[in-house]
Amino acid sequence: SGPIALSVATPPAPVTVNPGDSATFSAVIHGFPRPRYQWQRNEADLPGETAANLVVTNVSLAVTGSYRVRADNGLTS
Repeated sequence: SGPIALSVATPPAPVTVNPGDSATFSAVIHGFPRPRYQWQRNEADLPGETAANLVVTNVSLAVTGSYRVRADNGLTS
């Protein structure tokens, strides 16, 4: 079949963790072609973080902020 616009099945949920713990963010996004993911912190791309899941290990004040995922499949983003 032809291209299908992206739809968010499961958006990333807010996460609260203690210092030193890990934070895991996940997103489920459907579409065709398959979506390409790019995770961001405070609206800046996180290099190499292009999977549906993001794990931030050893959480500290240095990595706090607003995390989000951007998805694109060439049809929609």
